[in-house]
Amino acid sequence: MQIRYPDENEDTLLFACYLHDKLELALQYKDKLEACSNNRDIAQIVVRPLYVNEEIDDVRAKNGGFINSMLALTSFSKQGKVTSVRYHIAKMLDENEVKLERNIHIQSRLKLSQKKEQKENVPMVHTEFSSSSSNEIVIVVPKEKTNAVRQVLQGMQTAGLITVKGSTPNKLQRTIVGKTTKITITGTKEISTNCP
Repeated sequence: MQIRYPDENEDTLLFACYLHDKLELALQYKDKLEACSNNRDIAQIVVRPLYVNEEIDDVRAKNGGFINSMLALTSFSKQGKVTSVRYHIAKMLDENEVKLERNIHIQSRLKLSQKKEQKENVPMVHTEFSSSSSNEIVIVVPKEKTNAVRQVLQGMQTAGLITVKGSTPNKLQRTIVGKTTKITITGTKEISTNCP
């Protein structure tokens, strides 16, 4: 990291190494470390938010090298001891409130990830009107979802809700384009585009 950031001091770069080489994060917490007045402050002001926000795990939080990298950035009049800081960190990690905060953060991250995944898996639908008595719908879906969409459309065709564009009535027209499949169908009745 020293090659990438020659202007930063070694203590800050070492601290950043323990934070997965996130220099900006290390600089943010360096300021907090300088404001710490005792070992308990290191546990509560620095390690707690790093742990709750999943920047470090409980093993890293109690790691001697990590603790030494933080102590090097403090402005204590008397140098803190690793064992004392580790004691305060272990005590903080055992607090139910801290466990709850971390679980809330994890659940929030998982929900966001699931929403993003669901959003990415929603098929894109583009409608083109071909005449006043019918319309043509082009559905573009990821290839791995093509069979499920085709089954739904075949059910709609069997029920007489749609007809399939193409030469044979039992076959859905599809065109493979890159990582997506394009399926074209035609409605049997005029579909209104007016919103109620």
